[in-house]
Amino acid sequence: MRILAIETSCDETGVAVVDDGRRILSNIVASQLVHQDTGGIVPEVAAREHLRVLDDITQQALNAAGVELRAVDAVAATVGAPYIAYRTNPAPMSAKNPAMKR
Repeated sequence: MRILAIETSCDETGVAVVDDGRRILSNIVASQLVHQDTGGIVPEVAAREHLRVLDDITQQALNAAGVELRAVDAVAATVGAPYIAYRTNPAPMSAKNPAMKR
């Protein structure tokens, strides 16, 4: 089983492709430097930054893994992260989008 994993719990956006729950085929992480200006992480700013980079790093992760979206069996996403409220966490909806494209 091949999984596309999306992580957006705080100030980094991560997308990985994992094969059979054990082998990491790719792992792309984008750090948010925008929070340096505020001296701390602002959840709404973090959510906007996740959305800004998510499509690009998802494609990078798929390319690095050498797989196409149609070869992904499942999508996993951060839900219930303590730092970013559900309403501002883009991962659940981002996980639904590729799943619906199949």
